[in-house]
Amino acid sequence: MTHFFRFFGPHDSFSSSDETSVNRLAEASRLAASLDIKSTEGIDSCVAYLAAIEAASTHLQIQPAARKYRENFPLNYRSLFPTEARSYRADVLEASLEHYNVIWVNGEKFEFTAEATQKAEHLQVAWIDLGAVLERWSRSRHLSSREQASSRPSRAELTSALKALDSTWAKFEERYISELVQIEAKARSIIVHAIERERCLQQFEAKHGEDVWEMPEGRAVQRALVAAITRLNSVANVNRKGRDDLRSEVLFEAHMTLRQVNWYNPNGASQEDRAARTLAMDVVESFKAMRQYLTEVANCLERVDPHLGNNAGLVARLADWEESWEVGTAYLQQKQALHALCDAVSEIHRVQILSPKLADMCDECDVELFMVLPRIMWLRFLEEPVQQIPLLARLLPHRFSVPCSGGMPTLGAALQTFSDKYASTTQTLSDAYTASGVSDVEHAVKALLAKRVTHGGDDIMLYSDVPIAHVAPAKAQVEDLFHELEAWSIELQRHCPEDWNQYSAVLVHCLRTEAEKDRQGPFGV
Repeated sequence: MTHFFRFFGPHDSFSSSDETSVNRLAEASRLAASLDIKSTEGIDSCVAYLAAIEAASTHLQIQPAARKYRENFPLNYRSLFPTEARSYRADVLEASLEHYNVIWVNGEKFEFTAEATQKAEHLQVAWIDLGAVLERWSRSRHLSSREQASSRPSRAELTSALKALDSTWAKFEERYISELVQIEAKARSIIVHAIERERCLQQFEAKHGEDVWEMPEGRAVQRALVAAITRLNSVANVNRKGRDDLRSEVLFEAHMTLRQVNWYNPNGASQEDRAARTLAMDVVESFKAMRQYLTEVANCLERVDPHLGNNAGLVARLADWEESWEVGTAYLQQKQALHALCDAVSEIHRVQILSPKLADMCDECDVELFMVLPRIMWLRFLEEPVQQIPLLARLLPHRFSVPCSGGMPTLGAALQTFSDKYASTTQTLSDAYTASGVSDVEHAVKALLAKRVTHGGDDIMLYSDVPIAHVAPAKAQVEDLFHELEAWSIELQRHCPEDWNQYSAVLVHCLRTEAEKDRQGPFGV
C-alpha cells in the first residue's frame, strides 16, 4: 500500500471531487467532438466544453497564463474580455480551428500575419492533445481499478495539457484580436473618411454660412463629402442598390429648385411646384440626415461594426439618401421628366375633384390606387401627349420613335392608333353632351372618363347626363377604349417593373406630402 502511494505521489492523485470535475470535462469533450462547431448545437456544446475546461482548471488550481495585454484592447473588446480570467470564447477557438488567414470586409481582402497563423496552429495542437488525454480518461472509466492505474492519464499529464491549452490560447488570442483590431480600423476607414469630410464642410459653413452650394469653393467641399458618402453607400447599403454613381450636382439642382419655387410663388406653390419642391426637399433633407448620422457616430466609433452593412442605423440613413438622390437625379436633373411628373400630379389632383373616390384611395394608399394610376397616366397622355411623352418614352421606349436629329420622340404606330381611338371616343361624348344641352362639354367629358377610371363601367349614374338615344353608342365606344387602355396600363406596369414602381412611388409621395419621411434621429448605430 505504501509503495502504491509513493508511485502516484500526493500531488499526482485525484480526489473524489477532482474526479467528478474531470468526468464532467471528459463528457463535455465527448459531446463537443461529435458535433459540427458551425451548427447551433455544435456551438452550444463547444461553449459548454469551454466552460467545463475553465471550471476544471480552476478546480485543479491551475494558474492561468497572463492576460495583461487585454488592457490595450479597444473598449468593445474590453467589454468581451473585462478581466484577466481565462474567458474562453467559442469564436476565438473557431478562428484558430478554421485557420483563418484571409477575411473579407466590405468587399476588401485582409490577411492575417504568418505569426497569427503559427499561433493558431499551436493552439490547434494543444486542443487536440487535451482531447486525446480526455478520451483516454473516458475509456479508463470502464476498466478495473488495476487497469485504470496504468491507462488513466495522471494528474500531471492532465494538468500539463490544460496549461498548454491555456498558454497557447492566450498567445493566439492576443495576436488574433490585435490584428483583428487593426483590420477593423482599416475597414472603418471608409466611414472615418466620411466623418472627416463632414467636419470639413461644417468648418466651411461656420466660416462662410450654410449656403455653400452658391460658392465654387463650397461646392468643392460639398462634393468631397458626397463622394465619401457615395463610397460608403457602395459597401454598406445592403437594403437597396448600393449605387456609387450619385453625384453632388443633384444637390445643387435641389437647392435651385427650392429657391425658384420660393421666388416665383411667394404666396404659395402650385400643385406642379409642390411636387418639384417635395423631391427637392427629399434630396436636401436626406443629405442633412446623413450628415447628422456622421456627426453622432463620430463620438462612438468603437460601436460601429466594421462590416458596415451590419449597422442598422447607417444602412437606414444610406437607403433613404440613395432613394431620394436616385429620384432627384432622375427628375430634378431631367427637366422634361420633372415637368411630366408635375403635370401628372396636377392631373391626379384634378381627377380627385371630379371623382372624390380617388382622393380616398390616395389618403388610404389603397391597393386599388396602383391599378388606377397607370390608367390616369394614359388618359392624360391621350389628352395632352406633349406633356407626358418625355416620361412615357422613358418607361416604354419601344413604343416611340426618336428622330435621328434628336428632339421630342414621336408616337409609334400602335400608340397612334390608340390616340386616334381616344379622339373618336371623346368626339362621340362631346356630340352627346352637346345634344343634351350641357354648357361645359369639355368638363363633362373629362368628368365621365375620370369616374369611369375610378368607379368602373357598372356605375349606373355614369351616363345620367347623356340623352337616352346616345347612351348605347357612347357607352360602347367608352368601354372599347377602356378595354384597350387596360392592356396599355398592364404593359406600362410590366415592361420595366422597377422603373414603374419607382415612378408610382414618387407620384404617391408627391400626392401625400403631408406624410413626411421620418428622418428624426438618431437611428442608432
